[in-house]
Amino acid sequence: MVDVGFVELSAPGAGTVHLEGGSGSPPVLFLLEAGVEGWFETPDLTTGTTARGSGDGLHDIPVQDIQYGSRTVILHFAVWGRDRSETLSLWDKVRRMVAHRLVTVRIVDSDHDLTCTGMASMDKTDGTWDREWAEGTINVVCPRPELLSHTARSFQLLASHAVDGATGVGLSYNQLGYITYWQGTPDESPSVMEIGTNRGRFGLAYPLAYSGSSDTANVASQSAGLLRNEGTSRAYPVFTCNGPFPNGVALDFPSLNTSIECTQPVYGVPLVLDCRSRSATVGGLDVSRRLSARGFPTVEPGGTLSVVLRTGGTGWVDCSIHDTYM
Repeated sequence: MVDVGFVELSAPGAGTVHLEGGSGSPPVLFLLEAGVEGWFETPDLTTGTTARGSGDGLHDIPVQDIQYGSRTVILHFAVWGRDRSETLSLWDKVRRMVAHRLVTVRIVDSDHDLTCTGMASMDKTDGTWDREWAEGTINVVCPRPELLSHTARSFQLLASHAVDGATGVGLSYNQLGYITYWQGTPDESPSVMEIGTNRGRFGLAYPLAYSGSSDTANVASQSAGLLRNEGTSRAYPVFTCNGPFPNGVALDFPSLNTSIECTQPVYGVPLVLDCRSRSATVGGLDVSRRLSARGFPTVEPGGTLSVVLRTGGTGWVDCSIHDTYM
């Protein structure tokens, strides 16, 4: 047996299968001494090479062209039941999980908690018919070879707006009605209405402050944030834009001098900007044709990325990223 935290297999509609990393008592599924293969290694390289026509060696390979193939994760496991019926029940639990499903493998090992998703199969390897014991392997072929942290790093950007520096009240330009704002988490908290201090209804009130402020200087702006990748390979952020953004959304990345701009209006259904696929989707439908700037960023291992929501309004953007390992 091996001494890791645990291994967990999960798939939509199938629940989870838990494999203990250490010893246990029946009924139990656990990893054998052979443990896990394909988890701590990089996948095979898929970058082609060409020999020089004259001279020694190969032609130089640009860094951006270094690529890897799929990752195959092999779990060596055993099931241990108190009788034959219980042993078969545990074995079938694994078979039910892997058949015709995309399976997510989660391995908790010390302070690492990582996942990878792919197609699964299994084999019986002990060659015996023991009543209380069976050994096998679970093979998961992951088309996306990166190992992702189980928990994403995330924060929320609020659309910037000018506020009255004296009272902290939002302003509007000859807007009818009153100013409202969320008190806490959008869509999960009370909406507050400003009545007596709705000064923006009649024009600007000075002094003005922009994008909020903080007396402790801990938060300079609610429309800017920082993404961090503590992994060993480049990571791809995802931006989920929640409306209303009638004119679309623009995100700036000052450290890279690039932007993502999408003219797709956003109302009830979020706009998702995925940096790995370099796409924009709404409700699963591709709207990438509405992208007017395609500066999709990556975050290098151990690096950070500043994100600024340039679009004004009352919407917000959920920014998330996983520590990524290769």
